[in-house]
Amino acid sequence: MCTYKKYVCLISLVLLLGMVGNVSAVDRNWTNTNGNRLWTTAANWSGSVVPTSADKACIRSSTILDPIIQSGMTAVANEIVVGDGSSTNDTLDMTGGTLTTSGANAWIILGYNAANKGTFTLSAGTVTTPDNFFVGFSGKGYVQMTGGSITVGLVFGIAQNTGSIADVNLYGGTITVNGTFTMSSGGGLDITTGTLIVNGDVTTLINTYITNGWITAYGGVGVVNVSYNTPNVGKTTVTASSGGPPGQASTPNPANAATGIGITNDL
Repeated sequence: MCTYKKYVCLISLVLLLGMVGNVSAVDRNWTNTNGNRLWTTAANWSGSVVPTSADKACIRSSTILDPIIQSGMTAVANEIVVGDGSSTNDTLDMTGGTLTTSGANAWIILGYNAANKGTFTLSAGTVTTPDNFFVGFSGKGYVQMTGGSITVGLVFGIAQNTGSIADVNLYGGTITVNGTFTMSSGGGLDITTGTLIVNGDVTTLINTYITNGWITAYGGVGVVNVSYNTPNVGKTTVTASSGGPPGQASTPNPANAATGIGITNDL
């Protein structure tokens, strides 16, 4: 009898744990009720609860001021969406601190549906997601990055689905993709002093995107530099240079380093 009771208790415990593990993330909608725009203020979220790793942080109201993450702040969520529902324009600003998604399906999306627009500005701080980061999932997504770092575990997608529009301005900081980097015709990546690092040798893919005009440097007047294994071993590094030194012609005539050229004195 004791053995039977223990067996029943064990089965009940397993079923209970299974139910807990299948609970979906709770939507925490941004309200800015306090008015200070700070992510870490409980009153600024529905239910007066700051999102945790069990929650979906939803920024989807174009009629209120959107959140900011500052130096010293720790922001956590299971999923983060900027631009969702009936909202047409949402933003998330980050000037420091950390932003992390964790748990199953721990993604970040800017511009979820076709009618949505989501913008993320990052000047400092650390962003980490073990899953996907989609800039323009089915809608419009924008990243304005002048500093800090973004690390993506699986897919970093720019203009993910057909009809989506996305632009990433990598004007500082580093985006590291430990999985897959993807772009479509609706997306653009412009690089100045920032750096893109992608796992593995994806030089052919990156060069295709450059040829397509999807990846540019300095608004199209600079040069995109692509290298594998240097300086990051086992990774493809993408940077930009603004062009040649001042006064240097792009296509000199006679050619650069030409020999045997006579000097004519017309004086």
